[in-house]
Amino acid sequence: MSAATMSTTDIMRFGRSVLVFLRRSIFGFIEYVHLSEDTFYLLVALLVGITAGYASIVFRFLIDFFQQQYCGPELLPALSLGFVPLWLKVFIGFCGGLTVGLIIYYWSGESRGAGIPEVMEAVALGGGRIRARVSVVKAVCASLTIGCGGSVGREGPIVQIGSSIGSTIGQILGVSEGRLRIMVACGAAAGIAATFNTPIAGVIFAIEIILGSYAMSTLTPMIFATVFATIIARIHLGEYPFIMVPVYSMVSVYEILTYLGLGILCGLVSLVFLKSIYGLTDYADKIPLKPYWRTAIGLALAGCILHFVPQIYGMGYDSISQALQGHLLFKTMLLYACVKVLSTAISLGCGGSGGIFAPSLFTGALFGGAYGVVMNELLPGQCGPPGAYALVGMGALVSGMTHGPVTTIIMLFELTGDYKMVLPLMIACIMASQLASRLKKESAYTEKLKRRGVTIDRGIETTIMGSLRCKDIHHKELPIVKAETPFQELATRVINFPHHQLYVTDDAGQYLGRINLEGMKHYLNEPERNDQLKAADVMEHGITVTEDTFLTELIRKFGIYDLEEIPVLSDDGLLKGVVSQHDVFRIYSLEILKKEPRGIKFLHRGLADGQMADYVELPEDYQLQSVQVAGNMVGKSCRELQIRARYNVTVLAIKSIFEDYAEDRDIPSPDTVLHGYHRLVIIGHKADLERFKKEMDLTEGE
Repeated sequence: MSAATMSTTDIMRFGRSVLVFLRRSIFGFIEYVHLSEDTFYLLVALLVGITAGYASIVFRFLIDFFQQQYCGPELLPALSLGFVPLWLKVFIGFCGGLTVGLIIYYWSGESRGAGIPEVMEAVALGGGRIRARVSVVKAVCASLTIGCGGSVGREGPIVQIGSSIGSTIGQILGVSEGRLRIMVACGAAAGIAATFNTPIAGVIFAIEIILGSYAMSTLTPMIFATVFATIIARIHLGEYPFIMVPVYSMVSVYEILTYLGLGILCGLVSLVFLKSIYGLTDYADKIPLKPYWRTAIGLALAGCILHFVPQIYGMGYDSISQALQGHLLFKTMLLYACVKVLSTAISLGCGGSGGIFAPSLFTGALFGGAYGVVMNELLPGQCGPPGAYALVGMGALVSGMTHGPVTTIIMLFELTGDYKMVLPLMIACIMASQLASRLKKESAYTEKLKRRGVTIDRGIETTIMGSLRCKDIHHKELPIVKAETPFQELATRVINFPHHQLYVTDDAGQYLGRINLEGMKHYLNEPERNDQLKAADVMEHGITVTEDTFLTELIRKFGIYDLEEIPVLSDDGLLKGVVSQHDVFRIYSLEILKKEPRGIKFLHRGLADGQMADYVELPEDYQLQSVQVAGNMVGKSCRELQIRARYNVTVLAIKSIFEDYAEDRDIPSPDTVLHGYHRLVIIGHKADLERFKKEMDLTEGE
């Protein structure tokens, strides 16, 4: 078949065959040279870092290209904008916004906005899976938004671009979910490191914002990725930071109080900034137009604002530099800061693609500089120059917006290379972050997820446990007695029952209370009363939970009341089961620690409330594995291979390594012809599985 007559399906199959061949070749090479697992993943992190480093360079080139088309190849775009007429600014903004809106609407909805919330969601709840197209679409949309007048930053997009690269490489290599999350974090860290020339801050950002937790197994590959991403950026862009910062120092130790006040101010300003962005988002969403028309109108309005205040164009690094140098007047800084907030809110609220990091730096620097002017007027000779307050204001406002003070402190310390301003940075950033999080729990990133019904708390562990409910793990086989059960029968059952606890219900199944050995001890010493006692006389009411109670709340109850198990009730008070601390620890291991699984989670449909899950623990030495079809299996069906009869191995599912493949089958058919792009989910005794894989020349998959 000629290339001209090849169908789209044929091309896709050819590409997938190449991908399968590439994956098998890589793993064959690993086996040949006897690479350890840790060494292999360090090499993968290196690949992610290098790729993300070059991606940041390409992304910066795209931004410069669109900006030069907009206002010419001038070193100071704000000056060139004065020669662009108002109608042309509005027209370019409208056309650019329409293009961005159409691409996002039809190609990649997750490319709207900063992109960091989508990465956080993918890491916490999506197993680290991000579509490969996101890196390309995000680069084009974000650079076009910035170039056509949108008041957004490039830092959020490069995080999403780097994360998409890390996820794509991980998926091509077929790594596990735990490792895939780390690859995503490596891409995010590498993107930040290459953009800001701050490798340490890149690692801290990935830990504090993306992963939400610290572990040595994640730290090492991220360091590897950021080092090589930074090297790539320095080779091609130089070793200078993205913005030059003068050297400042505190005038006296008492000046820490004025920086404390700056932290409070930035915390309040960050709330106003956040409210402006999402307030305009809500307003724009109510406009009865397609999303791409709203994006076009938004960037047209941003272009109109640029005509009157061109100094806020793009990331606004020129104005930030002037504020850091102390070259701007008080009224000018306030004007620029307020207009920047408005323009950013319009650009993002109407569906533009770009980050909030650079606008936060801009606004913080200008408000901080204005605050420094006031402090110098009130306390002459007792405060540092306004530029020092502009520097600290940058970090404080970003901390208030992102609730990530450690990242900001480290980043600005790397930028300045001077220890003298660390104390003001620390106190202001911590104060801004604490105040902002106290007044509003959600950050600029998690607020977007909350509006979609996704709650991401501190750490992946809390997030995952917060997504599971008691109905997902409770067991239904429990000792139930009626309220009229005699005492002697109760004593016998309590002593013989392993958990030493009985549950009392009425004839309709309504929960009444529970009985345990500890509570029956003093009745056992009064045999003359035992004949008259019933279950209703000796039961305790105790603590209960409902089926919809999240495991985070369940864990809190276990900790407060020191209980081994808690009964689970329906909304109308029926006893549905019981959940124990052992159940929670088992699920924690399965969902978070990702140890070798000895359990299966079965999802099935409930009558009204969607999916429910049951966990079934496997017998000793039995395993659930996913293997890549290869060798003797290709071109044959499960019936021809007689997998169950010959090897005592059961095929649970036949899946494609490509999620969007039309012939992906979750439910196996004995007559399905197996190809190299298929994976088999199999279960069996460990020895049988090894024999099956050896004879079929298979390798374990994801």
